[in-house]
Amino acid sequence: MGTLKQETLIELTMNNFRQRLEGLMGKMVIAIIVMTCINFVLVGIRYQQSRTKLDKAVASFEQSGLLPEVALASLDGKDSKQPEVVRPYAELLNQLEAKCIEPRTELMGISRALTKHERKQQQEVTYLEGLQELMSDVESGFEKFPATCMEAYSYHVQASQQ
Repeated sequence: MGTLKQETLIELTMNNFRQRLEGLMGKMVIAIIVMTCINFVLVGIRYQQSRTKLDKAVASFEQSGLLPEVALASLDGKDSKQPEVVRPYAELLNQLEAKCIEPRTELMGISRALTKHERKQQQEVTYLEGLQELMSDVESGFEKFPATCMEAYSYHVQASQQ
């Protein structure tokens, strides 16, 4: 009889433990869902902020009348009057334009933003290298094209901050 009471006590203890564990697991699932939603909202806010800054930069650039590849070569301190100097910038912009939905001027703005971000991370990066990095992010991050290069930029920035 003593063993019957012990077995019953063990069963009651196990059932009590299972109930508590199930309750705890339910709360953990809810917490994970809430954290995922908060992260999603924060990513959306960061994307919108980046988008607003980019729109302003593109608008001011379009008023200057320079071709994006010429502007980027000039920013890198290169002689932008030489076609062979500008060609690598133009080729990368052409490739990005084929894979992304943004126009050429926005792609220039995104690559400038990416380059500036890399420089804040204490890396010496040229604007040509910024274009190459953006191209790498686009090619590795998306299965279908056209995609948004702005998303690739946002993911790049977010990944570097983690």
